[in-house]
Amino acid sequence: SYQKICEKYPSFRERSENVDLVVEISLQPWNVFKPDG
Repeated sequence: SYQKICEKYPSFRERSENVDLVVEISLQPWNVFKPDG
């Protein structure tokens, strides 16, 4: 979850400059809700 990522990487800058984290964070809603459209 996003909260766990924030605990591991407390700095917003660190989260926003790490491409792998950006992708993981951005895809979280899609992975949870599985939109069909």
